Amino acid sequence: MWNYMHNMKKTATILIALAASISLWATEGALSGKFTVNAQGKQIVFSQGNLQYQPSTDTWRFAESQLTTLGLVNTQISETTYTGWLDLFGWGTGTNPTNYSSDWQDYPSYNEWGNNAISNGGNTQNLWCTLTKSEWDYLFFKRTNASSLFGFGQIEDTKGLIILPDNWINPADISFTPSTSKGLVAHNNYYANTDGKNYTHNLLTSEQWTKMEANGAVFLPATGYRWDNEVYMEDSDLGYMGYYWSSTPNDNWQGYLLYFDAYELSPQNKNSRIHGQAVRLVTENTGAGIEGVQDVDTGIRKVIYNGKVYILQADHTYTLTGSEIK
Repeated sequence: MWNYMHNMKKTATILIALAASISLWATEGALSGKFTVNAQGKQIVFSQGNLQYQPSTDTWRFAESQLTTLGLVNTQISETTYTGWLDLFGWGTGTNPTNYSSDWQDYPSYNEWGNNAISNGGNTQNLWCTLTKSEWDYLFFKRTNASSLFGFGQIEDTKGLIILPDNWINPADISFTPSTSKGLVAHNNYYANTDGKNYTHNLLTSEQWTKMEANGAVFLPATGYRWDNEVYMEDSDLGYMGYYWSSTPNDNWQGYLLYFDAYELSPQNKNSRIHGQAVRLVTENTGAGIEGVQDVDTGIRKVIYNGKVYILQADHTYTLTGSEIK
């Protein structure tokens, strides 16, 4: 009996320690896939959806789904008492998100959106950041196998760009097609396709996407953009367009961004700071990750499955509260 109680106490202690270590890495609102964004090996994880802001309560949050984009509601940006949500922001407006001025001089400096407390992203300041121009570029051009780790697509009715993590494992019953195998050609600092059919490269059901997302895939929906308090979702020639800010200025009136449409992908594009564009925040992967963390003496390790964390020991599986799953 003493040995049984001693072993149970030791197991409980290890479970508590493992649960604590998870909180150091698995920031609330972070997806599981890891992406290298510079030559020094910096890895990041993306937030669960695009950044959103509610003017009436001065509240920030992430979209509940990666597919969500708010579009035309961003015409309400001029109403500071607006009780809905916005997701298209002028460059560097982390401290002034309802700035919709059409004068570029009203955007004199960059203020990081991720410095704010994100209500469903840890609700603590300074947990998140925006990728730089060079980090967006590294993601699509310079990381190992970069050209095969992204593809345009459509999930049900939502068009956008799929980005795969460094160590991608394709679900067994799903076929993913890199856009570079469908005529998208790399140039000096952008990719282009002459047929204008990028969004047809991967046509996925919501069930198929759920499996890809569980394996770490990221989806950036085509967002359109805002000019003043007018929103433009689609171009007659280019189709649906995606605009995602970087934190890097180009000059006194422009900022760099990731841009894509039915013909092109440009991670070093630039635009006037007055444009309202999407923001997808990231946080740095500072730990070993959820998989592969193991207690050598007892064989206890933690894993993530379908977005939930479990503790494994021998043939037993436990929740973080210590309940065994039969």
